[in-house]
Amino acid sequence: MFAAALLATGCTSKSTVKTPGIDLSNLDTTVACGDDFYDYACGGWMKKNPLKPEYARFGSFDQLRENNREQIRLLFEELGKQKAEPGSIAQKIGDLYNMGLDSVRLNEEGASPIAEELSRIQSLSGKEAISAMIGEMHRTTSAPFFAIYVDADAKNSTMNIAGWYQAGMNMGDRDYYIADDEANSKIRDSYRNYIQKIFTLSGYSAESAAQAAATVLKVETEIAKAAFTREELRDPQAGYNVMTIDELKRQFGGLDWDIYFNTVDLGIGYLTLGEATPALSGGEAQRLKLASEIGKVQDGSIFIFDEPSIGLHPLDVETLLRVFDTLINQKATIIVIEHDLDVIRNSDYIIDMGPEGGQLGGEIIATGTVEEIKQNKNSKIGKYL
Repeated sequence: MFAAALLATGCTSKSTVKTPGIDLSNLDTTVACGDDFYDYACGGWMKKNPLKPEYARFGSFDQLRENNREQIRLLFEELGKQKAEPGSIAQKIGDLYNMGLDSVRLNEEGASPIAEELSRIQSLSGKEAISAMIGEMHRTTSAPFFAIYVDADAKNSTMNIAGWYQAGMNMGDRDYYIADDEANSKIRDSYRNYIQKIFTLSGYSAESAAQAAATVLKVETEIAKAAFTREELRDPQAGYNVMTIDELKRQFGGLDWDIYFNTVDLGIGYLTLGEATPALSGGEAQRLKLASEIGKVQDGSIFIFDEPSIGLHPLDVETLLRVFDTLINQKATIIVIEHDLDVIRNSDYIIDMGPEGGQLGGEIIATGTVEEIKQNKNSKIGKYL
């Protein structure tokens, strides 16, 4: 296809419109680049795009982001006006957008939609409960204390690896918390007042809200003290600290990591982080790939697994099944080649292959639900279900 595309391009007689990669009007050539290179390179842009009060910066990527937001806004407004088919994506987007604009309803409801979650958080006691809550929040809504993700290993792109990143600072930069100057001190006071207001609106008394706000600022400040500076974040070597799960447990005992991993449903607690993919069993490699899909929209996706339960303890099989359920709830379809009876029992539909293994197999001998397979005399696995 690539060769054909080149051939077609070579044969055309139409002129090609070229867009320059650099817009020279963004320069300020009245400034000598040796005197002030920043003004020389960006002066034209800054004159055409004066900084508005709501921005701390405004570059070409900020402009692109704003243009995208405007296009999305127009799209959502149009969907909100349409009478879309019930259950369709257009109907869901339109309804969600209109709900967000319904300030009367939002003000009437206040914090009641999250009252149950707030009550759960207030009742937490002990490392185990806190570890489970953090895992649940990482899996569903936010990134308290730290962020977790699955991505290609920075030094070995043939494998994926679980990664942590500093988080938990709602003001964004560590200097806002620890810089000892008048400007940042005022920012901290304003932030404390803002948090206190949020707690008050959530139903806290004035005294409780003030205490909670002080606690939040104290916790985030301790996180900031341990966080990298912006300059340190630019050092890829300093941010590359591969360790096994056992090493993680020894160095950071503040959480119950077994409970955390089971709750966040990554299913990687048995893996040695940093182990190359070719050294993993097929099941391990599949499960690590599976971890990177959690939390993504899966509508229309089909996953095919070849014995993903290999090497798992029965309790870990339960975790694997919960991950499957999560993907199914996200409208994915899962096809599994498997011998494990627990996986088979939890299937919606079974295709039983046989009559034997290897060269004596390859035929479909029974199909149906678990109950139908149990009653099928031709099935090899029915009697074990």
